[in-house]
Amino acid sequence: MLLVEDSNDDTRLIVHQLERAGYTVQWEQVETAEGLGTALTRQEWDLVLADCAMPCLDAPSALAIVQASGRDIPFIVVSGTIREETAVAMMRQGAHDYLDKDSLGRLIPAVQRELRGAEERRQRKRAEEALEESQDRIREQAALLDEIQDAIFVVGPEGRFRYCNRSAERFHELPSGQLLKQDAAEVLFPENRGRFAEVCQATLERRSWSEEIRHTTPLGARRVVLSRWRVIPREGDPPSSFLIVNTDVTEQKRWEEQFLRAQRAESIGILASGIAHDLKNVLVPITMASGFLRRLAKDNDALQIIAMIEESARRGSQIIQQLLTFGRGIGSQKVSLRPGSLLQEVAKVARCTFPKNIKVEEQVPDNLWFVHGDPTQICQVLLNLCVNARDAMSSGGTLSVSAENLLADADYAAMNSEAKPGPYVVLQIADTGAGIPPDTLDKIFDPFFTTKEPGKGTGLGLASALAIVRGHGGFIQVNIRLGEGTRFKVYLPALPPS
Repeated sequence: MLLVEDSNDDTRLIVHQLERAGYTVQWEQVETAEGLGTALTRQEWDLVLADCAMPCLDAPSALAIVQASGRDIPFIVVSGTIREETAVAMMRQGAHDYLDKDSLGRLIPAVQRELRGAEERRQRKRAEEALEESQDRIREQAALLDEIQDAIFVVGPEGRFRYCNRSAERFHELPSGQLLKQDAAEVLFPENRGRFAEVCQATLERRSWSEEIRHTTPLGARRVVLSRWRVIPREGDPPSSFLIVNTDVTEQKRWEEQFLRAQRAESIGILASGIAHDLKNVLVPITMASGFLRRLAKDNDALQIIAMIEESARRGSQIIQQLLTFGRGIGSQKVSLRPGSLLQEVAKVARCTFPKNIKVEEQVPDNLWFVHGDPTQICQVLLNLCVNARDAMSSGGTLSVSAENLLADADYAAMNSEAKPGPYVVLQIADTGAGIPPDTLDKIFDPFFTTKEPGKGTGLGLASALAIVRGHGGFIQVNIRLGEGTRFKVYLPALPPS
């Protein structure tokens, strides 16, 4: 207890009263503002009793010093000369009570009440601080959850969302307020709502559940999701809630498919390289013999048969050349060149040889960057793509060939797995044909895969084109518009523009 008092007798009387009431009193008496400030900083105090009027320090000044210290200490005015209006003013200023020295019967009850009130205020403050700390931790955890790429949900036993992080909002293309109002079965299993109840039951039985599921977002994007469910235990009989973590593994699956496709292509390439030489040896005598037979032939029927043999042998040689290109690559002489001139040559060939109901449009700028490549191989790629475009427009249409410079930055490379930051020349072949069915799009670069009628395609054109482009350090992208056409983009690394 801190006593702001200049009378030692009054101090001993107050201490005596408190000890009689059962308190063990540790006290200090101060008479000046400096002494009061020093005492407040030296230790914690449970109670301050202050005389109203002293020569060096009055009660209002003492109260102001206690309040300025920032400590919540019960402050009771004890005076023999206090007037009622002064006491009321002290209470308004922040004093907790006032007592008359001539009548200390209220001292003990007042002290008990104020000590009890101070303890309640301290407990309430601790509870508020603990609540604020807990809320801070919750906010920090929520912020961390929002940074996680996985979509995280908490679903109650009634089938409604109780929580979702920002990744869940992004994945399902809905804002948080709207997502929380949605039915969980509709959001998580839009194509089979009954599956939601089955998964809930399986999770309750096994305490956890996981499976890869196919998911379509509200905007129509197809995703492969690894969905992991866990039971959030609760005390008592009410059913449990579910913690759901959905990981988008679409890109991972695409890489796995590309890896398997690359392994398959490598195996086929080894096989193709092995048999190509033997096939070439088989065709050589056929070609030589057909020339000898042409000199001996006397009638048109025989000449037509010989021409068919020569055409078949020539076609076989082309297939073997494609096999070699795909399987192990062919010898190439790479030089610095402007691919625009090659694109213009291919467009000229298309105008001269393609059916007249196919219109060829050309857009090649003069300022295309140089690339380091084999002109023969690049022409082969462009011709393969143009021939495929021609075959896709059996009823006529428009073949568009164009080119542009592209400076890919880190963001562009991050969005396109095969790209690297740097300059590219982009060659584009587009048609207005029927387009490629989505279910076959992933297979079009597979060796020997073709959608053409038997006898009209070897299935090696796109496989060879992809092998050539990758051999130049580039990549190919395909955009389809079913019923409207197909667009192939060939990205070739460009020499740094000067």
